[in-house]
Amino acid sequence: ILTLNTGVDVTMRSVIIPKRAEDQMWYNSVVIPLEDNDLVAGRDNNGIIYYDFVWHSTGFPATEEHDAYIPMVEVDPETLQTVHVSGASLEGVLAGTDSRPIAGGNYDPSAQSTIVGQEKLAKALEAESVVEEGDRTLGPWDCSGMTGIDCCLMIKHEVRDIDHQNNAIQCYLDYKPGTLKYYEQQYASRVRIFETHDGHVAETPVVG
Repeated sequence: ILTLNTGVDVTMRSVIIPKRAEDQMWYNSVVIPLEDNDLVAGRDNNGIIYYDFVWHSTGFPATEEHDAYIPMVEVDPETLQTVHVSGASLEGVLAGTDSRPIAGGNYDPSAQSTIVGQEKLAKALEAESVVEEGDRTLGPWDCSGMTGIDCCLMIKHEVRDIDHQNNAIQCYLDYKPGTLKYYEQQYASRVRIFETHDGHVAETPVVG
C-alpha cells in the first residue's frame, strides 16, 4: 500500500476476528476489556460487562480444580509470549493465601480499583453465590471503577456452579482496541476485519 503522506510502500497485515461461538475453546470465559489504567472499559465504555452465551448449569459447585483452569496468561509484553498456568482458587484469593492469577489475558496485576469500585466489590462479595441447576442468563455486571481482576472476582463469586461441560466461569482480560497499551501490543500496519458467524464481513475494517 502506497501511503499518501510519504510515498513509501507499507505492508498491511490483516487479522480476521471471528464472532464468538459456544463450540469454541474458552467459551466459558467472560471477556473484560480494559482501559490503559487497567480499569474496566466494557463493550460500550461504561464498565458494563456481558457474557455472550446461556449458562447451562449442572447445579454442582466449582472446585479448586475448576477454578485453576484459566485461559492463557501473557507473561512477556515485549515478545507477547503466552503460557497456560494454573489459576488461583477463589477462596484462596479472597483469603489472601493464593497469589496465582485468577484470570487469563493481558493486564497489570498491581492495578487498584477506585474507592467506589472497591466498595462495589465488597458489597458483591457479601451476597450469596449462585449454584442452580438449569439454563440461565449471566450478567450483565457493573464493573465501572473496578480493575479487571476485581471484576473477575465479583463474577466468579456470583457464578459458582460448573456447566454441562464441567467448566467453571472464567475471565479473559485485555486492553480495549483504541487504548495505548492495546496499540503497543499490535502492529500499526494491521487491518482488523470482523466477520459474522457465516464468514461475511460484519463491520467496516479498522486499521490498527
